[in-house]
Amino acid sequence: MRAADVAVVGDGIAGLTCALACARRGLDVVVVGARSIAAASRASAGVLAPSLAARPADDPAQRFLVAARDAWPAWLEALEEETGVRVPLRFGVLELDPPRGEGSAALPQHSRRLDARELAELEPALLPGDRPSALLHERDGADELEPLLAALDVALARRKVHRLAAGARAVEGGREGLVVDTPAERIVARHLVLAGGAWSGAMSGVSLPPAVRPVAGVTARIRGAPRLRYVVFGAGGYLVPLSDALLVGATSRDVGFDARIIAEDRGELAAVADALLGSDPSRLGDHRLGFRPMTSDGLPIIDRDPADERIVHATGYSRNGVLVAPLAASCVAALVAGERPPASLAPFGVARFGPPRASR
Repeated sequence: MRAADVAVVGDGIAGLTCALACARRGLDVVVVGARSIAAASRASAGVLAPSLAARPADDPAQRFLVAARDAWPAWLEALEEETGVRVPLRFGVLELDPPRGEGSAALPQHSRRLDARELAELEPALLPGDRPSALLHERDGADELEPLLAALDVALARRKVHRLAAGARAVEGGREGLVVDTPAERIVARHLVLAGGAWSGAMSGVSLPPAVRPVAGVTARIRGAPRLRYVVFGAGGYLVPLSDALLVGATSRDVGFDARIIAEDRGELAAVADALLGSDPSRLGDHRLGFRPMTSDGLPIIDRDPADERIVHATGYSRNGVLVAPLAASCVAALVAGERPPASLAPFGVARFGPPRASR
């Protein structure tokens, strides 16, 4: 049996950032997870955009999302210093179909309205369409997931974080620690971080309410696409410039854990690419499906378990998985250490979904 200070269940963006935050505190960490080819991280566009469909500025959840976005540049700089791996970070999100009739006072901070001429000057590759105005969210943006995951792998390896490529089947509580059962070995840890994404409800012995469900989303790359300056949201989807490609996304299907990419997915992505760029469907390739861990209110769960405070939940990040990950991880590490988190977690408690279910 392997012993550790912290066992982190989940090796997607949530689990890896939580593991790194705990390891940076000098804790002995084990990461448990056999990353699924349908994990949300694999298909993610890396969008950091709390200004889209924003809540009121004084809403506690919105304050957290904005703080999470603003923490990214310094967090990536520290990660690069630690690993030597550079993760591209792009600023600026164009919202092509914003609500009309609102004055500038209603806009999120650091956002401004563009007329059709200004939009055409900023992104001449976009089809003009019927867009009298658009919004430019200057502090929103996107980072690239593949180099990000690579950098996290390097950082965890350098801090000697043990990685167990196996799924967690159950957790048992005891005086000496929490015992995590996997097909490979059993792990006893003083603390457990549950960051299993869409699979958060799969492990027995935990009382989390059935609050997280998988929602399938598909993205694709556009071959030979024009270069874009900004992330673009419009026509029911989005375009994200990468270092060597242009990503188009994303579909949304509530179909359980059905990981098939169907003709409807391909058709929806092709329609977005055609509406924004006039792109031929044959130019789309490298379709990827990921299961977003969705909650009913679209907000994450970052909280101690109501039945056992040694367990911390870091799941249900919904459509903001990449956005919230580093700040959420700092909060999780603080909870593990018995300290006050660096941001308020009031909107993200487990209790908002009702009483816990019985442990299986």
